[in-house]
Amino acid sequence: MESEIVLKSQKKETNKELLMIFLMKDFIKNHSLEKLSPEIFDTLVKNDYIDQKNLDFIDKDSNLTNIKNLILQNIPNKDMLTTSRFLRDFNIENKIGYGGFGTVLKVNNKLDKKNYAVKIINMNHENTDIVLREVENLSLLNHPNIIRYFGSWVENIEINEQNNYLEYEPDEFSESESLADNLTPTNYVFLQMELAENSLKNLKNNLSYVEKLDIFKQIVRGINEIHKNNIIHRDLKPSNILIVDGIVKIGDFGLSRYLEQNGNNKPLRSNLTGELGSYLYSSPEQLRGDEYDHRADIYSLGIILFELLNNFDTEMEKNIKIMNLKKGIIDEDFEEKYLKFIKILINEDYKKRPNSQKILEMVESI
Repeated sequence: MESEIVLKSQKKETNKELLMIFLMKDFIKNHSLEKLSPEIFDTLVKNDYIDQKNLDFIDKDSNLTNIKNLILQNIPNKDMLTTSRFLRDFNIENKIGYGGFGTVLKVNNKLDKKNYAVKIINMNHENTDIVLREVENLSLLNHPNIIRYFGSWVENIEINEQNNYLEYEPDEFSESESLADNLTPTNYVFLQMELAENSLKNLKNNLSYVEKLDIFKQIVRGINEIHKNNIIHRDLKPSNILIVDGIVKIGDFGLSRYLEQNGNNKPLRSNLTGELGSYLYSSPEQLRGDEYDHRADIYSLGIILFELLNNFDTEMEKNIKIMNLKKGIIDEDFEEKYLKFIKILINEDYKKRPNSQKILEMVESI
């Protein structure tokens, strides 16, 4: 069978190896031998790997069977075609997060025996750009106050009893589009990250003033690094401020955007379906659908600092006090120096908010 196909190369052995590589890649990508179609020949021709004249003299359907058999004979570990890389490399400990964005699992790597977080996102034609954006933006960042990214991959999976970890539920606190209706045999993106089992949302009422201010400084350092890399987070909130061994780690870059550098950063508009963060922490310009830039994150920082410096007993109390803050209604006993600082961060005009580097300087003088 191999002799019937002539590759555009001079060495016969190289020809065979090249053909095997391309066909094996297609098999592995689809996780199924049955999904390989005769169109693979046309693809090889289109990419200038074999001559069209060779296809005119062969029965592609019959040769497809030969190709499958040949590949199976040459794959050292046939399980690689049917076994999920995720299940092959990791043991699932438990689910630590879920929502419209997907599922986050605590896992243990079978090789190095260390624990990691793996975020699993259903990828479809509607959200591909958003999902890939998160991967790309995370890969640009390496800072002590940003959750560490180790790598990512895609698997084509059909839900069954062995992979019911893929099932997830809509997040009632997020306005991101729910993907729950898209759980059909499709592509899933797996992001391997540093494990964080706690967040600011769970800790803030048990911290001293000094600890709270130190946490805020760490958040600002992380945001400063994000903005230096021309990225806007767009979903800063206590549940996305993770804590690892006492160190603040900004996480969840699902709504982040990269600002192209063309000599003049062009503001974004927020009229993108399913791309608005949590209402309570989003800037007014985002909520209105107006132009905005990285200073939308600065507004969120102001709300987070206000929440940090208060000990709210209930979610209802927190929501009311934050909404009052946005209207300029503040409790009389709230310390004036912090209130003045917060008002600077949540200025209605985003162009008058300081950048993250300036905030670092300002917070030292409070």
